[in-house]
Amino acid sequence: MKPTYDSFVQTELAEAARRFREGHGFDPNIHDLAHFAWQRLIPPHREYGNWLLAAERKDRDEPEWQVEGEEPEEPEEPTPDWRPSREQVRNWSGDFLDALHNFERPTFMLPGMPPAIQREVLDAYPGTHVPFGWKTTYPRFPQWGFDHTDNFEFYEMSVDFCFERQKVPVCVIHFEANDSLDRHLERIKPRLDRLLVGNRLVALQWGWEINDINDWTCDGDAQLEYLDGLRRIVGPDLPLYVHWTPERWSGWPSFRNTIGRPEDEGGEGDWLREAHDRFRVTGMCYQEPWDKDLAATFERTYTYDKKNYAGPGICGRCLTYGLDFIFFEHSRDPERYRQVIEYAKRDGRGGWC
Repeated sequence: MKPTYDSFVQTELAEAARRFREGHGFDPNIHDLAHFAWQRLIPPHREYGNWLLAAERKDRDEPEWQVEGEEPEEPEEPTPDWRPSREQVRNWSGDFLDALHNFERPTFMLPGMPPAIQREVLDAYPGTHVPFGWKTTYPRFPQWGFDHTDNFEFYEMSVDFCFERQKVPVCVIHFEANDSLDRHLERIKPRLDRLLVGNRLVALQWGWEINDINDWTCDGDAQLEYLDGLRRIVGPDLPLYVHWTPERWSGWPSFRNTIGRPEDEGGEGDWLREAHDRFRVTGMCYQEPWDKDLAATFERTYTYDKKNYAGPGICGRCLTYGLDFIFFEHSRDPERYRQVIEYAKRDGRGGWC
């Protein structure tokens, strides 16, 4: 049988470990193979992962392989003391698609990158906020896909890298499409609890475009139940943000059984008011279509007004109902992204990412 690449990596790493233990030195080329094993969960991936944690956090080239007959040493945990104030959390700026660096290393895929690259990305990152979850795949960036559900320490490592550089890590919740609301909350609770206990949860985004996942996530009433469930887990004060598909700015139309009613702005505003007043939603991360005319994007987002209604723009409506506004630009054009940032800065009423 022809050996697979996975088996080749496992054999190479095992041989490197044997030679290192026998005193023959460390081959630095093995570092990349170890990271590959970590991402692909090739047994024994946890040992290789621990090596990476220990080696990268101490900024050295040689791993601490376990010596036969000795108990393995736990990697040293970093102790980043910095935590953002609530004001810093609410003052968003960012570039989650890495548009300004040609989309090579998007920060929402940060935990899927080798630790050394994560540090490079954060050191070059121009913003303050870094939204990412513990499991993410995206067709445009297959090389950075990751799932740290069962090896959560690797997600925590990325969070710590942010704190060490005084960036605000925004935890973005992962969804399994087939989960009911109750099952979803049951699944995420242990990981949110762990982040809270470790003082690693400073801001929470309820997911990416959640109204495009399943039946209950596109229901405004169910979304309020979801917010209630999140508040029961994380408490009343943690900054909490919502996010939908492009041009969607609230949980309407199915809010309070209004589905089928002709669309009117009031239904959306009612949802925002309730989300803020009952569940203390901090802000909304809003997107426009990436290929929409830029002038039309600015008009709808910042300047569009309607008689006898809160405004101007979606930004103004959010602020009227007590929510912070964060413009999430996900275009494929760096120049467009720069223009969005400049417009948001001139408007001065919200953040961007």
